[in-house]
Amino acid sequence: MSELILATSSINGIGLFANRNFKEGYVIGIIGGPFTDDPTEYAIEPRPGLYIETSPPFKFANHSCAANIEILGLRVVVSCCPIKSGDELFFDYGTFIFDNWSMQCRCGQPACRGIINAR
Repeated sequence: MSELILATSSINGIGLFANRNFKEGYVIGIIGGPFTDDPTEYAIEPRPGLYIETSPPFKFANHSCAANIEILGLRVVVSCCPIKSGDELFFDYGTFIFDNWSMQCRCGQPACRGIINAR
């Protein structure tokens, strides 16, 4: 059984979901994909000017201002709170974007910032 599944997201398109419970600090996986000089909308920027074009499954993790997963180092994805099986997994995109990129947030969380940009 895979620990992660793809399904319809309540926020946007396809989302990434837990297929088991995760404790806080659990290493969920490693972000795959090549380094690139020409990032697409799926790229992350873990350090200024360093882009990784993410591949599935983390390519499908949506944003929330109340993220439940985060990136340690360049590619390690860990849970930043307890996660229940069936929960959608969310990054805070603002934690790994350093350029002038921004977009409107649709997470609907009480602490929503409204705009996602570099933090």
